[in-house]
Amino acid sequence: MEPWAREFLDAYTAAIPDAAQALLDSLNKDPTRKGQYKLDDMAQVLQGGLAMAREYLEQGTTEIRDTYVNTVIPGMIAQGETPEMVVSQSYFAGIIQTVSIFAKIRPEFRREATEFWAWWGMQYMREQYKVAVECAGAP
Repeated sequence: MEPWAREFLDAYTAAIPDAAQALLDSLNKDPTRKGQYKLDDMAQVLQGGLAMAREYLEQGTTEIRDTYVNTVIPGMIAQGETPEMVVSQSYFAGIIQTVSIFAKIRPEFRREATEFWAWWGMQYMREQYKVAVECAGAP
C-alpha cells in the first residue's frame, strides 16, 4: 500500500470520534432530525465508510460498498427518503468527514489522499444515486 493510502486510513480511523460528534451536533441543529440519532449511530456510519475505503485501498475491490448501496439505500427509499435526500445526506457527511480526516494527514500526503477521496466519493455518490433513483421508480 502506498504511504499516502496508509496515512489516509490511519487519519480516517483517528478522525472517527471527532467526526461522529460533529455529525451528531450538526444533525441536532436540524429541528426535523434533532434527537433522531445517537453518537454510536454516527460512529457506525463512519466505521462503515472506513471499511469501504480500506477494502478499496487494500484490495482494489468494492464488495462492501456494493453490498451497502444495494441493501441500505433501498431501505432508505422504502422509508420515504428521496434520491435527493440520500445523496445530500451522503454529501453532508462527506464534508464533515473530510474536514476531520484531512486535519490529521501530513501535508506531503494530502494531494494523493485528496485525489483518492474525491474520486472515490464521486463513485460512491453516483452509485447511491443510481440505486436510489431505481428504487424510487424515478425516470
